[in-house]
Amino acid sequence: MKRIALSLLLPLIVAFATGCPQPKYRPTMSFDQGMVSKFNAALKQQYSEYECYRFGPTHIDFQNKVCAGFVEDPAKAAAIRNELIETALSFIDESYLNFISDIQAGRDRNNFLLDLVELGTTASVGITNGERTLQVLGVALTAFRGGRKSIDVNFYKETTIPILISKMDDNRAHVRAVILQRERANAADYTLGAAVSDLVNYFNSGTLVRAFTQLQIDTAAATRESEKRVEDLKAAAGVRKAPTAIEIEAMKKISDFFDTVWEKYRDANNSVKAEEARLTAADQAIVKATSDSAGADQRIADAKARAAAAPNATAKTQAAADQTKAEADKIKAEAEKTKAQAQKAAAEPAKATAITARDKAFSNLKGTYEAIEHDTRLSPLIDKVPNDPTFVPAFKARLQTIIQRLKQKAPLANNQEKEQAARDYATILHLLGGMVAEEVGTDSSLFEHLQEIMKANQ
Repeated sequence: MKRIALSLLLPLIVAFATGCPQPKYRPTMSFDQGMVSKFNAALKQQYSEYECYRFGPTHIDFQNKVCAGFVEDPAKAAAIRNELIETALSFIDESYLNFISDIQAGRDRNNFLLDLVELGTTASVGITNGERTLQVLGVALTAFRGGRKSIDVNFYKETTIPILISKMDDNRAHVRAVILQRERANAADYTLGAAVSDLVNYFNSGTLVRAFTQLQIDTAAATRESEKRVEDLKAAAGVRKAPTAIEIEAMKKISDFFDTVWEKYRDANNSVKAEEARLTAADQAIVKATSDSAGADQRIADAKARAAAAPNATAKTQAAADQTKAEADKIKAEAEKTKAQAQKAAAEPAKATAITARDKAFSNLKGTYEAIEHDTRLSPLIDKVPNDPTFVPAFKARLQTIIQRLKQKAPLANNQEKEQAARDYATILHLLGGMVAEEVGTDSSLFEHLQEIMKANQ
């Protein structure tokens, strides 16, 4: 079963497309460089393991490291390859669904651009062996480039929306079937580099330019035949078909609500931390200014004593100058102290306001989860959250640990434990929301129950 992607805490994604102006002409993926860096680091680790399991302990990987401690295991190498493929596919599918949803909603009915993602040549200069594959998959995301051409034509005047979407679905089904078949091959017969080429082809199959170029050579019968083929393969692999329009709409409503509830907590929690940092800095500045002022007082007293005991005019003049300098330093220290005290005075109510907002947001997260927990229709879904067959064992185990931790309802001793609890609630709520959205077409009562809970915890 393919889980509708709702979780904001799920693993890092593979971004295949660069940013583009509206109107849309192909799927887009958004990312930030921090996310890309983390993904690239994980990707390098997996690629190194892929090479070592494929070629054995004497192999030197693309980072010039000997694969010591590994054993040649083609099956393990193939499993790593397939895990990377399926992770990429899930997010390509999500971006495509958003893309066709926009088209159907009428948000892209103007002139458009045609675009294909292709393997870059300039970006890959000097890249060899394993590093080439990493470059293609997204190290700095520079090995993909958009080949764009402006077309001054309104495609709705020449081809209808359903035909375009049907053609893109057909193109994607063909490529997906090929990938599913090739995933059964060993690591030597289907390399990670070949998999990258297939993923690019799969992404391109969901673009308008590919739809136009293929429309003339395929028919509606071919579409039905290829879709049946891929659905059979998906069924054999335990993969659920793409969400329906009703599921997508339910997914959007649920996702928007849970995103908002989590973001209110996250933003308020960050504000509390920021104000605490301001208070700490202000306290430190007050201590320093107080110390500096006391030191200046001592220097003033010393200078006065030296002036009174000065044996000559020169010594008295120097003592007077030292007293003047110390008095100026005292004025400066007192000013810094006053400034720090004002900053502290401003930070204290700001922190209190942020704490109130954080507590309210946490209460909404907790209240939503506990309402689901006590709902006879929704509560059984909580224990089913980790059962998605697409989840890797480690992620399933983490979800099971989270659910068990929430069931224990242990008192939260400090802010760190409360923050962890908030993350736990958000993680399970997002995944459970995806499960409810999946069932909306066959059992709308689950969605209705969840909507009532959402309304009560806004």
